[in-house]
Amino acid sequence: MPTYDKPYLPAEFLVRHGAKGTVAIHDDLPRLTVTGLEGLLWGIKINGFRVLDLGPVASAKVFESSGTSAQGRSKSRFSDGGLAAYREAIASGFFSALERLGDLPEGAGQKLPGISLVPPPQEWPTSSLAAMVHWLGEKTQVAYCRPEEDAGLALAMKVLGERPLWVFGTAFHLIPLLDRGRLPRLPKGSFVIFTGGTKGKTRDVSEAWLVEALARGFGIPEKSVISEYGMSELASAAYTAFSGDERRLTFQRGAIPFVVNNVRRDAGGLCYEGGLTGTGLLGIVDLNRIDLPAPVITEDVVTIYNNGTFSLLGRARMAPLKGCSLMAEEVRAKIVAPPQPQSHLEYHTLTRRPVRIRSHGIVGALVSFLESPEAIESLSREIGSTRAAQLALEDALGGLKTLTPDILAAAVHRSGALDISRHASVQGQPPRLLLIPPNTHPMALPMPLTLALAAGLEPTVRLPKGQERQDSFTRRLLRRLATAGWQIDTVDSSFRIGAEGLPGFAALLVFGDDQTVEEIRRAAGPSLHVAGHGGALTASIVTWAELPDLMDQILADTCALMQDGCMASRMLGIVVPQGTGKSEVEQVCARLMETSWWRFWREALSPLHASGLLSRGLATPAPGIAALSVHDGPVPAAFGPQLSVGLVTAGSHPSAAASEAVSGWLEQWPMLRLVTASTNLLHDIEAGFGTKIDVRPIGRANRPVWNGLHFGRPVFSGSC
Repeated sequence: MPTYDKPYLPAEFLVRHGAKGTVAIHDDLPRLTVTGLEGLLWGIKINGFRVLDLGPVASAKVFESSGTSAQGRSKSRFSDGGLAAYREAIASGFFSALERLGDLPEGAGQKLPGISLVPPPQEWPTSSLAAMVHWLGEKTQVAYCRPEEDAGLALAMKVLGERPLWVFGTAFHLIPLLDRGRLPRLPKGSFVIFTGGTKGKTRDVSEAWLVEALARGFGIPEKSVISEYGMSELASAAYTAFSGDERRLTFQRGAIPFVVNNVRRDAGGLCYEGGLTGTGLLGIVDLNRIDLPAPVITEDVVTIYNNGTFSLLGRARMAPLKGCSLMAEEVRAKIVAPPQPQSHLEYHTLTRRPVRIRSHGIVGALVSFLESPEAIESLSREIGSTRAAQLALEDALGGLKTLTPDILAAAVHRSGALDISRHASVQGQPPRLLLIPPNTHPMALPMPLTLALAAGLEPTVRLPKGQERQDSFTRRLLRRLATAGWQIDTVDSSFRIGAEGLPGFAALLVFGDDQTVEEIRRAAGPSLHVAGHGGALTASIVTWAELPDLMDQILADTCALMQDGCMASRMLGIVVPQGTGKSEVEQVCARLMETSWWRFWREALSPLHASGLLSRGLATPAPGIAALSVHDGPVPAAFGPQLSVGLVTAGSHPSAAASEAVSGWLEQWPMLRLVTASTNLLHDIEAGFGTKIDVRPIGRANRPVWNGLHFGRPVFSGSC
């Protein structure tokens, strides 16, 4: 076990490092106990950087993470002193890693020049990754190279001279070069360093594949291909370490990794517990991050070993909501990629029976499937909960069984599906549609698929990741439709747009974030109609008096948490009488959590998923996480695996206070697309915001409204 200086309490930490400025500390940050470390009072969940004003008040620099949307990006603030410490630490850690992995003498790493595929800060002004490479360039010679220029690397090598060097880039930069076969042989003693920055903008590959491909392409040993793990919220990074033949990671000096594997509630609130070894969420005490003297708790699941090295195991199952952009990385991974030959996909015309909008056959086929044992079995397995699957299927059936031929026809017209048919006829194409449902919740497929079939379109479904198995929910759904005469083509999750766009298709419908839709439009070309829907948040609001009687409806609105879906209500506003204190609300919430709320979550989630700490597939369960977090104000501070509760103080008109709260939510979170409300509040909220957001009765967040719209926008046009 490596030894470290004692982690200091916030005040001691600031004094020790001479940091200047005021650090914003929020009451709702969780307390932290880590076995083997002393002096830790509180920690920061990494999603807090998205919604809390953390760091020095007087910021010399603000870095933003490479999130999928402006609302989803975290902001990391640094003072002048903090930025200087960051600059020195990150350069020192980088060159020390080269020396360790290359068995070089101390100081030799700084003598190696480098080639950066990451743009300079002038092009990425808020990127900590661009700043990192710029700081390396202050210590050694660095040449910048644009990865889209095939000869760029070779030219940069000539500039630096034929001597050992390093190449630094993201997977987004390196994989296209691999695909085009444009990797030059590097001089002996060179390194390639790759990182996960600019997430998701190329296809998914395993680390083992990438390491082997880069080593072969550049002509260097695999041990000279280095993985970097870092984030804009820290001032330290981790690099590849080896334990025998196994590749692991190790943090640079000054950063102490630990795991969080338990969360408990006591009289003082939430307390996160962990240790220096084991499996759980990765936490880091970053002594180089002097502007923010608190451990950071990430959403990455790791195993930390006795020597301090660690292995990344994946993302936490219930990481905080990012709207439908939770699947955006997968869409980019499979669709927006370098031009590829189209030989892997054969296009052919299917013979289908005539389809009329008045046809009700597809609705009957869907109802039959959703009521079947195979639907509940496959959905339970995929979202990790039989109870949650039951509720999701009940919601879907509740909407389907209200359909009449007239309602379905009106929904088809309103959805824009017929516009695609007209577009196809003008373009001389068959009315073929490529439908890309989200990876995050299987229940998102039935509605757009039904509308497409009822409109006479010929849909092809790109199977979501994890839905390619023959016994998956999606496969079984499509087989049931096929037996009813609705034959539907599929392509697997490796499918991506090629150099000629999507030959044979008239339109594409994708559920992703706005950036994803724009990138797909650029890749698809002007002749293809691309519809898309961006990220979204859902909230609920009720009155204090109604709260105990509405718990079943509130629970139903949060049910989609098990599917990671954008319909899930993550925020509950409670309109309270004047004079109601936070402590009173906490007492009520605590009682509810101990009774109906907590009983539901115990029933709905396996112990593994209930924790919100470990990803699917790990064998070691952790105790359950508290399901409620109360904030003294109308706008909760953060979204997490629990429901965030905010207090809305009412005067003589509770509905007016509720409307004002919704207005504030919209201002802070433009991604808010759906609000569910109790009967006493519903009318005024609908009257004030019905044209801006979808407003529904409490308990109906996850029940599809078959009107041809998704969050108030036509399904086949969407927004971006």
